[in-house]
Amino acid sequence: MRQYTSKAILLMTAIALSACSHLPQPQSQGTAISAQTVTQALGVDLASLEQKAMALKSFEYSHNHDHYVAYLSSQPELIKVKKEGQLTTFFYQAGKVTFVQDKTGVYQFNQQGEVIAAIDVNGKKQLVNSAESKALWHKASQLQKLFGYNKADASAGRVKTGSDAKVNYLCIAKIQQVAQTHRVFRSPENAVVTENQIKATVRLNGNQYYNMDCQLSGDKVSKLSLMKK
Repeated sequence: MRQYTSKAILLMTAIALSACSHLPQPQSQGTAISAQTVTQALGVDLASLEQKAMALKSFEYSHNHDHYVAYLSSQPELIKVKKEGQLTTFFYQAGKVTFVQDKTGVYQFNQQGEVIAAIDVNGKKQLVNSAESKALWHKASQLQKLFGYNKADASAGRVKTGSDAKVNYLCIAKIQQVAQTHRVFRSPENAVVTENQIKATVRLNGNQYYNMDCQLSGDKVSKLSLMKK
């Protein structure tokens, strides 16, 4: 009897495994569009543009779980944004957004900020309504403003009151820029300040506390991290 029971269990297990193998499998999410597909559909090699831009000076910003990297000549040429595991890339030329690439596809803009071509992740042309295109253009313009050079970047070389003063000046100005506020206070308690770096607690807008890590490369902020306390 025990032998028949074992055979029955083995048979049922085999049937269950066979049924599972025929169940529909979940599709992968956020599949990136290939460079070749973009080139064929839009006639532009975004991979080459990205590689060229990434040879420029960069500014890296982390805000809690969000991460940004801007590559700059005299102004941003490429900005990468990673939020909730999703990467969006913004391409610029002569101060104007030209392409935006995200998990849904690639969007091409003209000088007036209008989408003139768009493809999905499979390289098929897609329609973009005016509200969607305006939202993309607005986001690209906002990022360009947040991560471009500011007045402090241009005048840091004229700071003659010591290296500590310069790093403080540049880091506070960069926080004001990316956080869009003038209300920034750096606590002197437990702060670590060197010629090229500050680690300290900062308070924004009176009641928002962050652990800050700000690093310089020459006369520019190269990395800034703000992690909520």
